[in-house]
Order: sequence, then C-alpha cells, then structure tokens
Amino acid sequence: YKSEIPSSQFLLSTKKHVGFQRNLGAKYSQAVLLIFFDADVNIGTTFLEEVHVAVVKQKIKFATTWVLGDSKEPLDEMMVLMSNLIFELANSLKKPFIWGFNIIVERKLFFTLHGFREDTKMGEDHDFVMRARGLDIELVLLREPLLTMSLRRFRAQGVLPVLRQSRGADAHPQGLPVPELPFRHRPEPGSAAPLGLRWPLLPRLPVPLLLASQFF
Repeated sequence: YKSEIPSSQFLLSTKKHVGFQRNLGAKYSQAVLLIFFDADVNIGTTFLEEVHVAVVKQKIKFATTWVLGDSKEPLDEMMVLMSNLIFELANSLKKPFIWGFNIIVERKLFFTLHGFREDTKMGEDHDFVMRARGLDIELVLLREPLLTMSLRRFRAQGVLPVLRQSRGADAHPQGLPVPELPFRHRPEPGSAAPLGLRWPLLPRLPVPLLLASQFF
C-alpha cells in the first residue's frame, strides 16, 4: 500500500501485548485521528471517509461505531444487534463500554490519557474508556458506518465463557483492568465450547439478559 498511502508504515513490536502495540502505533502516527482495529475485523471501502465526515461535522473526540457480525444466522444477528443497543443504553446511563477492536480517538486526547495501560492482560480498552469519562469526554456511538466483527470466539468457546471474559474487564476492584487472565483464552486443540453453551444451542439461553448483565 506504500504507493497508495506514501505515509504508511509497517512496525514490528518487541512485545506481545495489545496495549503496548496500540501505543506503539500511536507513537509513530502522524494523523490527527487514531482508529484502532483488530486483525479480524472488516470495514467497507467508505468507512474511513464516513468516520472522518462524522468527526468533522460533530466535532467528535472519542467514538466507536455500531457493528455487524460476520454471519447471517438469525441468532448471530440478534445477538450483535442486542449488543449495539445495550452499548447505547450503557452510554446513556453514563456507563460507557466499547469494543477494543473499534476505537476512534483524537490523537491529542489519546496522549492526554497516556494511551492504553501496558501492565494488564485484559481490560485495557475498558480502562481507557473510564479514564476518558473521568475527563468528561463524551463517547459517541456512530450508527454508520458499520464495522464487521468476527464471531469466531463465540463459536469456538461458547457465548457464556466469552461474556464472562468481557465481564472480567470491569470486575476488578476500583474498576481496574485484570492483571492476569482468570481463564483459558483459547480452547485446547480439538475441544469445543462446554456442553449446553455451544453456538447452535443458544436459543435455550436468554441472550439479551446475558448481554445486559455484563454492563449493569
């Protein structure tokens, strides 16, 4: 992409830590606006342009967008829609939450907040949101453009285990992120999600209630 984006850079991280790597990218960036993605998300060809227009028009400093799932299964679509609505509700109640794979933040604000914490195994995104809230920075949830998220972890591990992992991000005393992983992040080779929690069996579970319980 160097020919199309002359200012683009490829960085090699010396540390396997998402907070460290995001901070590294921000350090070398030259843009006014930073957008943090994970490797398994997908965006449309106009995503960046639409975000830029929204940021300029609404004078946004901190935002995320609604998401789609990488599946057309009705249950998958319902769960992702519910997560969008719950994030909206949480934000309106001054309890903002954000997907770590879809963070839009003004560069100046990012460094005012000293970036992401690098001394924790998980929850650095929630910690970042709470520090922004401490400065009375509004989190804006853009309903357009949409980002497509991967549901592979839900399919591999089951919904409840993944939601419990997410819950761990704000379960630590004083709202601090968790310093160590209290769970196995990936199932062992050949294993599947626990019986009764596998993706095809989810109609038996109150998915909206499970999602809501993670934030309230």
